[in-house]
Amino acid sequence: MNDKLMEPQKATAQILKCADSICAKKVREMAVPFAVSDIMRETLSLFHEQMNELQKTMISGIQETLQRLAQVNLQFTHKYKKTFDRLLFFEIAKETGFPIYLECDTELQDMLVESYRANDNSCNINEMQQIIFEYYDEEYVNSVCRSFANSNIFNKERVGLLKQGIAVYQLHYFAAANSLFAAQMGGMIRDLYAGLSKTRKFTQSEKNKVRRAFKLGNCRDDSEKLMLAEVISEQEGGIMIWCHVARFFLKYIYSSGEGYMEEYPKRHMICHGIQTNYDTRKMSLKLILCIDILTELAFRVGKMKETAQQVIIVI
Repeated sequence: MNDKLMEPQKATAQILKCADSICAKKVREMAVPFAVSDIMRETLSLFHEQMNELQKTMISGIQETLQRLAQVNLQFTHKYKKTFDRLLFFEIAKETGFPIYLECDTELQDMLVESYRANDNSCNINEMQQIIFEYYDEEYVNSVCRSFANSNIFNKERVGLLKQGIAVYQLHYFAAANSLFAAQMGGMIRDLYAGLSKTRKFTQSEKNKVRRAFKLGNCRDDSEKLMLAEVISEQEGGIMIWCHVARFFLKYIYSSGEGYMEEYPKRHMICHGIQTNYDTRKMSLKLILCIDILTELAFRVGKMKETAQQVIIVI
């Protein structure tokens, strides 16, 4: 166990030892050093016994109280560490440039946080990228493919195209895969929004609130960026995860201009033939992780549709 986690137990033991010593000393001080009658001696003996019992009761009470305090402290320490590790994981994701936010509280988080601490609380980017590549192995990528293929939100023809993208990725034809992924990502977002619209329609006032919240300025109502922001705004739980997801898509994947092209596959720049440095495994994996995120959102939108249908049936 961590030394800091042991501090409450050590403190408890020291306090109990001190309490026992003080109580015993006080009882000894009450011993009468001169001759007394048998009745008085019997009375004092009984009194000493009662004091010993009181001492034991006091120590037991102190011990129970301190143990509870120590447990509360341990629970607090554990929760604090868990929260801190999550925040650290989000920063590591930002430093490495991979949208790995869905892996919060997973083995990948543990490995990356361990790497960070083993490198004097700093990100060894090459080491961390290797950890990420090994984690998202062939089987994991195939599981992403199975997930979007099983979704009832995405257009079936689009699913077929995405499967081809995964197939050529596995053959290391990264440019071919990325061209396809970038072209279909906008369609995936539109599929998501169409699915959400069956149970949740945004008023113009609500759309404007989403624009302000996500800093989308004069973004058109039919913009894929606004559609994605609206879908994300409807998610319950994991607010930190979805905030980081929105930031990644809007700042990097869907941002205008040529900024960030060195490290990120930008949808518009790829589709318009401006970005040409995306023939790498790193660029491919970033797009596949984006597809994985959109697939998770599709699963959630599907659940929302099911819930709405159940409500209608009950009514």
